[in-house]
Amino acid sequence: MFIERLPPDRRQSFIKTLQAAQEQPQVWEWEGCYATLEGKVKWLTFYAIPEAQASGKILWQGWMADITYTMQLELAVQRSKTRFAQLVANVPAVIYQYRQGADRTDTLTYISPYIRDLLGINPDSLLQGQDPFRRFVHPEDFESWQNAIAHSATTLSQLHWEGRLIDSSGEIKWVNTTSRPKQQVNGDILWDGALIDISDRKHAEIALTNSEQKYRSLYDSMNEGVMLCEMLYDRQGNPTDYRILEVNPAYEAIVGIRREQAVGTYASQLYGTQAIADLDRFARVAQTGEAIAFEAYSEALDKDFRVCAFATVSHQFAILFEDITQRKLTESQLEQTVKQRTQQLQETIAQLQSEIQVREQVEKALRQSQTQLANLLESITDGFFAVNREGQFTYLNHSGEQILHLSHTEVLGQNLWEIFPEWRDSQFAGATAEAIATGKLVTFEICTLAERQWLQVRIYPSGEGLSVFFHDITQQKQAQAAIQQAQEHFQKLAENVPGMLYQFVLTADGKTNFSFVSAGSQELYELTPQQIYENGQLLLDAVDPEDRETFVQTVALSQQQLSPWRWEGRIWTPSGKMKWISGASRPEKNSEGEILWDGIVTDITPSKLAEAELLKQHQRSQLLAEITVKIRQSLQIEEILQTTVTEVLRILNCDRVLIYQLLPDGGGVVTSEATSGDCRSILGETITDPCFHNRYLSAYRQGRVRAIADLDNCDVQPCHVELLKSFQVKANLVVPILQREDLWGLLIAHQCTTTRDWTAFELELLQQLANQVGIALAQAQLLEQQMKTSQQLAKQNIVLEQALVSLQNTQTQLVQSEKMASLGQLVAGVAHEINNPVSFIYGNLSHARQYFHDLLDLLHLYQHHYPEPVPEIADTIEELDLDFITADLQNLLKSMNVGTKRIREIVESLRNFSRLDEAECKAVNLHEGIDNTLLILQHRLRANSERSDITIHKAYAALPPVRCYAGHLNQVFMNLLANAIDALEEKLRTHSETFEPTITIETAVLESSPSGIVIRISDNGIGMERETQLRLFDPFFTTKPIGRGTGLGLSISHSIVVERHGGQITVQSERGRGTTFEIVLPWDEH
Repeated sequence: MFIERLPPDRRQSFIKTLQAAQEQPQVWEWEGCYATLEGKVKWLTFYAIPEAQASGKILWQGWMADITYTMQLELAVQRSKTRFAQLVANVPAVIYQYRQGADRTDTLTYISPYIRDLLGINPDSLLQGQDPFRRFVHPEDFESWQNAIAHSATTLSQLHWEGRLIDSSGEIKWVNTTSRPKQQVNGDILWDGALIDISDRKHAEIALTNSEQKYRSLYDSMNEGVMLCEMLYDRQGNPTDYRILEVNPAYEAIVGIRREQAVGTYASQLYGTQAIADLDRFARVAQTGEAIAFEAYSEALDKDFRVCAFATVSHQFAILFEDITQRKLTESQLEQTVKQRTQQLQETIAQLQSEIQVREQVEKALRQSQTQLANLLESITDGFFAVNREGQFTYLNHSGEQILHLSHTEVLGQNLWEIFPEWRDSQFAGATAEAIATGKLVTFEICTLAERQWLQVRIYPSGEGLSVFFHDITQQKQAQAAIQQAQEHFQKLAENVPGMLYQFVLTADGKTNFSFVSAGSQELYELTPQQIYENGQLLLDAVDPEDRETFVQTVALSQQQLSPWRWEGRIWTPSGKMKWISGASRPEKNSEGEILWDGIVTDITPSKLAEAELLKQHQRSQLLAEITVKIRQSLQIEEILQTTVTEVLRILNCDRVLIYQLLPDGGGVVTSEATSGDCRSILGETITDPCFHNRYLSAYRQGRVRAIADLDNCDVQPCHVELLKSFQVKANLVVPILQREDLWGLLIAHQCTTTRDWTAFELELLQQLANQVGIALAQAQLLEQQMKTSQQLAKQNIVLEQALVSLQNTQTQLVQSEKMASLGQLVAGVAHEINNPVSFIYGNLSHARQYFHDLLDLLHLYQHHYPEPVPEIADTIEELDLDFITADLQNLLKSMNVGTKRIREIVESLRNFSRLDEAECKAVNLHEGIDNTLLILQHRLRANSERSDITIHKAYAALPPVRCYAGHLNQVFMNLLANAIDALEEKLRTHSETFEPTITIETAVLESSPSGIVIRISDNGIGMERETQLRLFDPFFTTKPIGRGTGLGLSISHSIVVERHGGQITVQSERGRGTTFEIVLPWDEH
């Protein structure tokens, strides 16, 4: 029955080990699990010793023990370690424990593997040494890191730090860490926390900061007051009030209310009944997006305000008290909390227990036989000793010797308390007394102080004394401590990591539950972990309805693809608070078909609110800046003025807008006008109003703004009212245009069809636009002055450029003259020095040839008359190879003759090239100059180790002598041919195998009138771009590397051909196909 309840694999091992022990009698040991009748799985261990009987049979004596709890404990330890490792490996953040000793030394006691992804380093390398983060913290942020640690350590407050780390590859990464300190008994401080990569967010913040700085100055410098508001509603959707979200500095100056008092305050608190009266109008703006404008009077400030309101974003609107100047409010920090992931172990691991069942079979066997008892006691793994009534040892088995590290000879006859004096005042003494007093088994655990060894002890009382069984459970105790430590460590991490850690389970049958939720759920969701365990649907119900679809979709996608889950959205807590959260987790599918998401959810409400506020401010800045953009698009005064009146008419929706320019005689003229409806035009009319001049002009010079809502009911002089009525005016708004300190004119808005309450926004808008017109007028005048100055400078610049060109030409000619003079002297001198010795050699070669023939004839006579010379002469003739010398000496003299002729030709070419005797204009053979130049460049035309020969094709026409400066033209030929060789050599570097370098020289006589001589020098080299050809003859322009060209060769050549000879030099080239230079020289055939 027992064997049948064993699993198949365990059953086979049970039978095999038992058969092996029987075949060759030996100790039998086996450990395995089986199923009880109740269906429970238990682990057992068997131990038996064979003993041969006289009958030949083998008697097995042993014991069996239930080790189920021990095995469960070991499996629990393993699962705990595995889950903890899995948790820290999957969390998308670095989990760490940082220790600062009482001596201020900093070390890491734990760091998760994610540090490899963050910094590219092995976690173990950080656990060694002190101050592990020093080499990774950016030098500029190290002080703030040290200060954050010091502050947290001093106050034991939560550590918050944000800064830069430099990973192993040198890349800079922004990180954020939050951890909680806990001071230990020995004075050490431990921080358990998480290190999160926020590089993406910081890059966005930097971009937003730059944008914020860009627009903030414009927003703060505006002269108009701006107030951004949010409309508030009751549950039925009716407007109840509006809250002020932001104001600019001009608002403080105009309204007299500080920004700190205004921002976040309800309008009814600041403006009282006036705010309630305007509530419906502003609500219509926020709901419909329709812009409104109206006039309002503040009794508290004793001021009239033109208010303009327009919608911005949902339920929000802007109220303007001043003109909208061009500004762009920067986007500021847009903080995105980096998504985090973590996994969690289950909180509860069963407390370790260890108790071995009473080995009743062993004790019965011990009572059967003294011999069997001794064998059994010596074979069991438990330690055993017996003491008599006097407390003296009477027996100690082998296992007991090993556990207690004592031999039986040392203890037999000795008193128990003398051997173990530390037990006298311990639990052991109390258990002994209890066993003797009750006569019953007493079981307990004790730790030996010397060995730090845990023992499980069972004391059996008898009439003869005490029998004591003890078992070493140190490993079990260590396992219990390890699990407890892991549990405490994980619990600290879970408590200190900001946000909520969780493990979400989707079973194979589609059911869901949370197997773990950290205590952070209380702060984040206002739900305890127990509430979430009981009803996980609460978290889905908390998601805002508008975000719920994306939430479900992202979870479904993560389930289908087993891909990391990331989501941001809004939730509503039971108390009615709205929060923005960020969730991140990594799914894994186990062997049972379950999908487990281990992750983290954090509160990102502050960063999201900051982001929303930045977006709102950006939208406000764009709206406020649009009004003044158009008048800044031109510096023409007429366009500026006309754009101003057109835009004001469009924005105010009035009947007429005009600009009235004051004249020196006290009158004025309407210089620009925009009208609508039936309002007649008064453009160009000159208006003289003594009443206006005497009563109101000085006030306008001081910047006064005048708004009249009803011309029939106002405090205005009758003469001025009469003038306005002649223009059909029933209400008007007048703003002065000041150019620096002078009154240039007036910007005026007329309502002709009806009266009108001008709002503070409209008043401030016109005032600001008037300021912009004044600035634009100043800029236009400045532009006019600059244009006049520029024209004068342009004229002076032309004169200077002409002088510079003349100077450059003079310098170029001077350099050319000096160069040609020096070159001519050098060439003439070299030619002379070479010609003298060569002429001497050449002149003596004929004599040497004659002497050789005379000696040769004499030698032949000797051979004829003395055919048999003496042996000494015969040996000498054979040694010298007289026949070879006779033949070769003739060839040698011929080669010397050819070589000297060649040298004389080169010298003559050098003399012809220098043309020292032809410094004046003379008729010369141009072909001779070209050939002499080729002769000088012959060394560059021949093949070398890097390239083949450069082929020269000549297509000479029958040219007559041409009057020219031969030496100068030779320099032109030299420059053009040298450049052609350079172009061919450059192309040979990349096309050496297939390319055949060629220079073609053509000459021709032009038959057309006027007649001329054409010389074309072409190459099939690299060619040049069109842009290069346009600058080719500019002085000092060169396409060659530094050190290989001065940029003067072609410039001088152009000067020689064009200015010196009155000819033309042109170039045609195509990249990759070659270049052709064409020289045309004038020629008079008469």
